[in-house]
Amino acid sequence: MAEELQLTIQVELCKATVESARSVAKHLKIEESEVKDKSKISIVNKIGQVIEERLISISEEEKVSFLQAIVQILVDIPPPLETVDKDKDQSELLSLKRCGAKV
Repeated sequence: MAEELQLTIQVELCKATVESARSVAKHLKIEESEVKDKSKISIVNKIGQVIEERLISISEEEKVSFLQAIVQILVDIPPPLETVDKDKDQSELLSLKRCGAKV
């Protein structure tokens, strides 16, 4: 499980913006001087190094929790879908039909 999460983190870091990578670095308490004015690849490499160092000294269960927290930072969680009022949708649909719009 931990290995899969590490791979997910690597993939997400590759897709992430520099700002997102800096956010992960901040979460990992990496000194700002180590990521300021650095390229994305440098930041990603530093994050990988820090993750590896931290994983050495913790149990498998702690590894999974630690890695899941990082994945949550990286992965965009879509906002909840808004509830739809069916009556309102029907009335909007009818008004569109009256206007001659093809629906």
